[in-house]
Amino acid sequence: MLALLTPASGVSSIIVESTTALFPKEPHEGATACLANALPSHVAFLLHEGTLPTGTIQFIAKEMGSSKPAVRKAFIGLAGAVFLSEKNILETDNGLSFAKGLFPSFENCLKTVTASPINSPGGPYEGYVAVSVLLGSMAKSKDFGK
Repeated sequence: MLALLTPASGVSSIIVESTTALFPKEPHEGATACLANALPSHVAFLLHEGTLPTGTIQFIAKEMGSSKPAVRKAFIGLAGAVFLSEKNILETDNGLSFAKGLFPSFENCLKTVTASPINSPGGPYEGYVAVSVLLGSMAKSKDFGK
């Protein structure tokens, strides 16, 4: 049902803040995946509006390195979906801040998968997402390296 809610000022911040806190506590991978699929449009909306809290960016970055595979996959998927579905997200100052906040986490994902592709907590999925974002959205952005 959350995926059906249209991003808006009064809705998106509540959804992002309340559901990201649920991820680490959710034991069922299917429910975690559903939560992750509902959030990218709301995160992107908040980035365009300039209202995504820095604490939320830090929380997403931290959970991208979670030791729980389901949580790790969910946050990596969430972050990847924001960059890959929103073509112009890095054209905003908030989008650039989001990218800079998550860049080390994407690098760590890639290093983890490179070191042990079969045994990495997020499996090869985290490597695919990291490569897609690092060589896609971030590499194409003329402003990201600044």
